[in-house]
Amino acid sequence: MHHRSKQKKTITTLIGVVLVIAVVAGVALVVHNRSVRLVNDSAIAYNKTGMDYFNNGDMDNAISNFNQAIKVNPDSAEAYLNRGSVYVYKDNLDQAISDFNQAIQINANYAEAYYSRGLTYAKQGYMDQAIIDYDQAILLKPDYTEAYNNRGSAYATKGDLDNAIKDWNHSIQLNPNAAMTYYNLGQAYTYKGETANAMASLKKAQELCGNNPQLCESARQKLQDLGGG
Repeated sequence: MHHRSKQKKTITTLIGVVLVIAVVAGVALVVHNRSVRLVNDSAIAYNKTGMDYFNNGDMDNAISNFNQAIKVNPDSAEAYLNRGSVYVYKDNLDQAISDFNQAIQINANYAEAYYSRGLTYAKQGYMDQAIIDYDQAILLKPDYTEAYNNRGSAYATKGDLDNAIKDWNHSIQLNPNAAMTYYNLGQAYTYKGETANAMASLKKAQELCGNNPQLCESARQKLQDLGGG
């Protein structure tokens, strides 16, 4: 009888210890989660401020804020993407590529990072690498209009007008009001000798180019050259 009482007391004590451990673990988890939220909130705030500076043309302060975002949260793929975009603007393309690489390493499904790296490769003249990145961006985000449009431009630069036209037509399906894409199509059809398609595309570009006088004039001139102006 004494043995059973002692055993029961031991079990009760063990249960009490387990409950205390569980409570402490729960408190630690709450504190950890709260700390993670604070870090994330801080990184988001720096990112937002950095984008405000970027949109106002203050690139140095933009970079400074993105640096802070990365400092408080080294896993902020968004901060690397944003800082890389500023480096592209500043024509520091190698540093931009490095930041986009880091963003992709953190988040392998980040379509915008692949797209931005593709744009940068294209600016460097590396069209094959650019197309590979546009491919991945489109795979991850099938309605990525800009990726189709710029992949079309990369194909056109390589002289592959058929794939360029295919991408630009797909881009127009996603965004029927893209005057520049119609203009690009008009150019490609002109080079291929498809005058009717070229004129139709250029006329559409002219219809949609209202807020871009330079594009309007270029489309008008191309149409005139084709005998449709």
